Amino acid sequence: MSRPIVATGLLLFATASVRAQFGNETIFVGRTGTPTYAFVDTGTGTVFNGSDNRARNVRGAVFADDGKNLYVANALGGTQVPGISRCEWDGTTATWSVFYAVPDASYYLGLDRARKLLWVLTGNPTGGRQLHCVNADPDSAAYGTLLGQTSLAPITRERWALSASGNLAAVPPTFAATNQFDIVDTDPTSATFLQVVVSVPISATSPGSGPIMACWVSDDDQYAYLTVPGAAPYVGVLHIPTQTWLDFDANAAGQQHFLLPSLTPNFMVVSPDASYAIVTGGSTGLGWVQRIDFDYVNPALTQISDCVPGVQMFGTGGPSVAFDNTRYAFTANGLLYVVQAQTGAVLLTAAASGIATAWQDPRITARYAPFGAGCTGSLGVPTLAAATTSPWPLLGSPFTLRIGQLPFGLALVGFGFSNTNYNGLPLPLPLDAIGMPTCTLLAAPELLDLVVGTPTATWSVALPATASLAGLEFFNQAFSLDPATNSLGLVASNAGRGVLGF
Repeated sequence: MSRPIVATGLLLFATASVRAQFGNETIFVGRTGTPTYAFVDTGTGTVFNGSDNRARNVRGAVFADDGKNLYVANALGGTQVPGISRCEWDGTTATWSVFYAVPDASYYLGLDRARKLLWVLTGNPTGGRQLHCVNADPDSAAYGTLLGQTSLAPITRERWALSASGNLAAVPPTFAATNQFDIVDTDPTSATFLQVVVSVPISATSPGSGPIMACWVSDDDQYAYLTVPGAAPYVGVLHIPTQTWLDFDANAAGQQHFLLPSLTPNFMVVSPDASYAIVTGGSTGLGWVQRIDFDYVNPALTQISDCVPGVQMFGTGGPSVAFDNTRYAFTANGLLYVVQAQTGAVLLTAAASGIATAWQDPRITARYAPFGAGCTGSLGVPTLAAATTSPWPLLGSPFTLRIGQLPFGLALVGFGFSNTNYNGLPLPLPLDAIGMPTCTLLAAPELLDLVVGTPTATWSVALPATASLAGLEFFNQAFSLDPATNSLGLVASNAGRGVLGF
């Protein structure tokens, strides 16, 4: 049974308390060879400088937990502990700790926002670095622990990337001449989890030379990207479903990558909508920052241009794109540049430089989890859980619950905004007095909806694409029709707690 929640009043918008949104985002700027770092307010340009050995040799950084926690991958150096460092950032104060320690250097981070999983490449280089999957759910007892790792072929690897969905990781070799580009399944629900599912030559006609300098995977899992230096440096774009590289010059023999300026490329980021990439490059005293606007239908029409025309660049690095696709940032000339993506206008420069930047994502993460215990009916304890097809209450998308163990195929699903109070009565509330012994009311049923299905029923809502509702907390509990069990003829399921988000 699916009902638009605006029509039914399901979320009771007029009375619900909605969590306030963040103001300006912060950009973290990390460096190498020094423990100094910076946080830059994108609205005011204010720079918060700091120093900590747990941020001495940054090799990738990412914000998580609604923008409150920053995680940093560390290479070896000085007194630093290699692995992943965590920084709790409240807008003015940075509190650092070791989140996940390893004996070897760690390179680059990938965040699976929905599943709260953090991925890092680490291990013994002579034995081949592996992807480690680490629990990044602060509410979990396993927070900060290893959940699994790959068994990749023993070749050296360093630059890699995880897709925004968390389902795929591109893990190329360190050197293009190895000519083996691996895509790993990082979806924990998949039968091929942690296995290489795509392995293709980097190029059939020109394998390139030197180290792979950057790597990326598009948010929709369709494309993987890499940059290779050499006499003719390039960006290669792999269409993952067909395992073919885009040909950027159909008039030349063989498959052709997209050529870059002659200076060595060093870093790359692809926009969330995959329409453009920002690539930085250069050597001592010289550099460039280029924007590539892709044409996937006719790759020959792909265009490249200077991000800041007329400005000589040096010391370039650290490109990143805002979560909303409208702005991007990079470091050059000892400054952090923030640029408007649509017009190319420089919105901000700030005195902060480094090799890595991370753009704070203040969007509230959608989540749903069961809590409490139900009571036993004639088919056992009724169950309530998010459906695997739509496991999170994402704004602008449908959200579905599955109610199981229904002996008569009927149940009531309760919806409300509290798990501590219902009509002045404290929760949890024993239901013995109304004829449901051993059963407990765990969530306020401010609205009840009937669902039908044997032995499992579904309950769905169409969540509106209203950003101001992000952070709204709600609760569910189901009550199965079961006349033979008690005098009221109902038994209760466990409850569920959800947070609307992205």
